[in-house]
Amino acid sequence: MESSPKLKLKLVVDKSKQRVVFAEAGKDFVDFLFHVHALPIATLARILAGKANSMDGSLGNLYKSIEDLEDMYFMMPRHKQNLSKPKFPNCGSNIKFPFTLLLPSDSSSSSHQTHCYLCPTKDCTYRYCKKATDDPSVECPLCDSVMDRTVDFIKLPTRETGYVKELVKYVVMDDLVVKPMTIDSCIAMLKDKSAMFEDKFVDFGVDEGKLLLEALLQSKTVLSNVFLGKKGRNDVATITPLFYRP
Repeated sequence: MESSPKLKLKLVVDKSKQRVVFAEAGKDFVDFLFHVHALPIATLARILAGKANSMDGSLGNLYKSIEDLEDMYFMMPRHKQNLSKPKFPNCGSNIKFPFTLLLPSDSSSSSHQTHCYLCPTKDCTYRYCKKATDDPSVECPLCDSVMDRTVDFIKLPTRETGYVKELVKYVVMDDLVVKPMTIDSCIAMLKDKSAMFEDKFVDFGVDEGKLLLEALLQSKTVLSNVFLGKKGRNDVATITPLFYRP
């Protein structure tokens, strides 16, 4: 079975306080974090479904209610699918990793709309109606024909995908504040003379992505929770001393 892809992150850890000061990250990780911000709330609930204490409140119960409710109670069968598995926001063509990192492998929401449907009657399509739909079972408002004529969208040329440019490295703070990495910002973050800093190199994959999603809903120390938590998801990481200031 092919293993899921992973990102490599460099953490700067304050060993004396056992917390992550910041992570040095590239475009992929920052794109992933920003994409999490754009996820539909139903997708968050689906990802965390079955994880005890994953969210405060009743969002998980609401998601389970939709899943458990029989199709006969919905006005249309597709409503249940749309509510429990909403389509992903699209920020470019051919989006792969890291945007699909949190998606279950069988998720239909990993792909965006590629076509629409028109009325098959030529007079309606070209002269009178001129309407389209994303549901092939809808009837034409003019002639009552089922609008099942498929029309594909034109694909734009593939360029850079994602949200941020790959010009610089980025600093991701423990509370997920993101900013470009500069010498001044690094010096400011490492000015605590009583701290003992070290570099920690970790992998970031599906398991860590779910832990991060769970932590950001509850905590201001997200990176520390994910990478320095009691579960020890990154015990195999290599640790090297950075410097120590007495």
